[in-house]
Amino acid sequence: MPPEPEPSISTLLGRAVSDAKRLASAQVALTKTELNQTRGKLAAGSISGIAALGMIILGTIFLLFTVVYVLVQVGLPAWAAFLIVTALLFLGAAACLLIAKRSFESIQGPTLAKAEFEKTRQAFGGRRDDGASAS
Repeated sequence: MPPEPEPSISTLLGRAVSDAKRLASAQVALTKTELNQTRGKLAAGSISGIAALGMIILGTIFLLFTVVYVLVQVGLPAWAAFLIVTALLFLGAAACLLIAKRSFESIQGPTLAKAEFEKTRQAFGGRRDDGASAS
């Protein structure tokens, strides 16, 4: 059998363009997938957090009035009882804010897609040891 002829420059160039398009499409799809996963986690966490917050607010209102009535029955003036309950509310709010901050800090962007884009950029850029790109 005779050896296959070498492909022409235009054929090679066409294949390279086609491969580059497929690579770009794959990277865009990866980015979309990662962002959709992040969005889903954010939505689920937010909805659950809002529902819990609503129930906590209602329960807290009743509990706080109960505490005020107990403090008044113990002998404190009403203003002092309300002041104590208000201070407890501010402490509780600070604790909730710390929990919310920790939860939102754990959300990550599309790290895998970023790494793949960087690999592609370096592959097409022809990096050298001195940090300058090859011409």
